[in-house]
Amino acid sequence: MRHNNSKRKYQTTIEKTKDIKNRSKKLESIKNLTSKNINAGRREILHYLEEYPNDMFGYFHYGHIEEMLGNLDHATEIFTAVANSDWKNKYSAIIRLGDIASKKGDISKARTLYTKAINESSHEEVYALQALATLERSQGNYTKALAILEKISLPTDKIKLEKVKLIALAGNAEKALKMISELAQNSTISKRELTLVYGRVLRQIGDKKSALYYLESIKEYPLKDDTYYEAIYELARILEETDTKSAIAYCEELIATDNLYDRAVYVTLGFANQRLGEYANALKCFKEATKSTDTEVYSNGYYQLGCLQYLMGEYEQAEHSLQNSIVNQQNISSALCAKLIGVYIKQGKYQQADAFLQKVIQINGDFLKEHDFTLAKLLIAKKLGRSLPPLNRCSYGGQQIIDYSKDRTLDHIKKYHVKRVPDKTTFSPDIDIEKLYSEAVLQMNDANRINSDIMDFYALSYPNCGYDQENNISNSLIVITIPGTTNIINMYPAAPNLLPTQGEILSKIESEKRPSKQISKFNARFEKSNNYKK
Repeated sequence: MRHNNSKRKYQTTIEKTKDIKNRSKKLESIKNLTSKNINAGRREILHYLEEYPNDMFGYFHYGHIEEMLGNLDHATEIFTAVANSDWKNKYSAIIRLGDIASKKGDISKARTLYTKAINESSHEEVYALQALATLERSQGNYTKALAILEKISLPTDKIKLEKVKLIALAGNAEKALKMISELAQNSTISKRELTLVYGRVLRQIGDKKSALYYLESIKEYPLKDDTYYEAIYELARILEETDTKSAIAYCEELIATDNLYDRAVYVTLGFANQRLGEYANALKCFKEATKSTDTEVYSNGYYQLGCLQYLMGEYEQAEHSLQNSIVNQQNISSALCAKLIGVYIKQGKYQQADAFLQKVIQINGDFLKEHDFTLAKLLIAKKLGRSLPPLNRCSYGGQQIIDYSKDRTLDHIKKYHVKRVPDKTTFSPDIDIEKLYSEAVLQMNDANRINSDIMDFYALSYPNCGYDQENNISNSLIVITIPGTTNIINMYPAAPNLLPTQGEILSKIESEKRPSKQISKFNARFEKSNNYKK
């Protein structure tokens, strides 16, 4: 009797083993089918679950397919059920829930789920740690992400390479380059992938020439895999200034293959279009970037969108965009600070300008030591009726803000822009500065305004008015006034490569009512890419 019981238990064990192998084989087949035809894979996983209704691993695959199809709410239901089961690998479902929360922009929830997965995954926590590190990286928390990866006791070469990327992003490029060289000596990582990271780090430190050399070498391989597409993305970022058409071509290739890098490509494409004067398309690109779930991408998208709206004179929209670009209160750049204060001042919102600047100073006490916002502070103080310092303690600009004097302006211009001074533009000898001043006051308007600073800038047409810094004949006059007034504090012959005027941008956008071929080409992609966020 005892022998028969043992025999039955043995046979049951054999049957269970065969069943597990059979299920594993079927799931592997469905996985392969899904990679080729996701809808066919979905049909097969549903048939599988009819046959094995209690297989949590099968439900995990089903949730993953739904996630790939963009059905995030349904995927959440499936992964939640798996996470609440007694499946031994349920932490994998918790990680997927964290990924979905991140895609939806709920970073706090994603962080909580990843932490839960780490706590519940025992010795397998490496995957959860990687997921959490990736999240922190997407939020620009590079040092924090690196600290998380350091907790992995036996890091693979891939994790070591991820550490290299984080070290470079955190500002230690020299160490990153050294680590890449060490990995090249003894690593399972392909030479192409190491070359990609090497080129990316070189771009980050400003060595664009060397970066181009390494990144372009990746194009020589016939294989168009993720490494290839990442390389041409990096090339586009480098070339958007010097070879705009090539940069756009690379971006088009990325968009055509849906390699959007969470919409980061649209920031580069926006830059390139703005340089070509395709402002309507640039606006579309920056708006697409703001839909990203990657903090760095959407922050940059909002910042570039705000800068362009500022140039257009759309101050209220620019204010909204620039505020949305702030994701790290501890690290507000001087450029963003100047733009946002300028937007406030243009709208007469001096209280908001003051509160924002004080907040920045409170967070970073050395901010004003590193960046000069003296004129902005004086202008805000005057508008708010606060006490002002005596004139003899102020610079020329400060004196003009406190107590404007036309004669002081004329003296300043004659000192710096009539006689030849190094690194200064020079007026032609026959120019009557006082007459020019009076003519400039009459010509200034919204159309020729350049919204690029806290002060008001204007670009006026004035043939043969002088010479630029390269001693070339200039046909443009730059005029700087105290915001909201015609009180000129400086004017000089224009140097080349100036920002466009408000009128030029609006006129160009108006002429683009019928989209260019390039815009038409992207429209379908813009709509399709919306599914990427769902």
